[in-house]
Amino acid sequence: SDVCSSDLHLVVSAGHPLAAKAKVSPAELAEHACILLRGCGHERKALESLLLQRDIALNIAAEVENLESVKSFVKQTPVMSLLPGWVIAPELKHHRFISLRLGKKPIEQSWGLVHHLDRPLNHAESMLWKFCGQQAGTFA
Repeated sequence: SDVCSSDLHLVVSAGHPLAAKAKVSPAELAEHACILLRGCGHERKALESLLLQRDIALNIAAEVENLESVKSFVKQTPVMSLLPGWVIAPELKHHRFISLRLGKKPIEQSWGLVHHLDRPLNHAESMLWKFCGQQAGTFA
């Protein structure tokens, strides 16, 4: 079942050359380095497929395993990154990051929990399910 979802934002720092542009073309995006959060193979393939549908080819300079490291790179260097809205909400609110539009529809990322329907949840699983349900509102 889905627990929560969040839009992915292609973000740059407020001082990045693309930050002041109202609209950025796919060709302009390809000219700038991008750092992505390292994910599993199927996540990456799904992302590449979505970007391909929008004729966007990112210039991926690196993949980093830590969200805070990715955010630091965006803050301190002229790179962009594709990050979930709940991760960068404070930076967007205070205009430290600028979200670049990737077409008319946002890219949405969903998280869920999977469990076997033939087996009831044990206490720990039930508590995790309840906790995630409570926290889902904070991710939106």
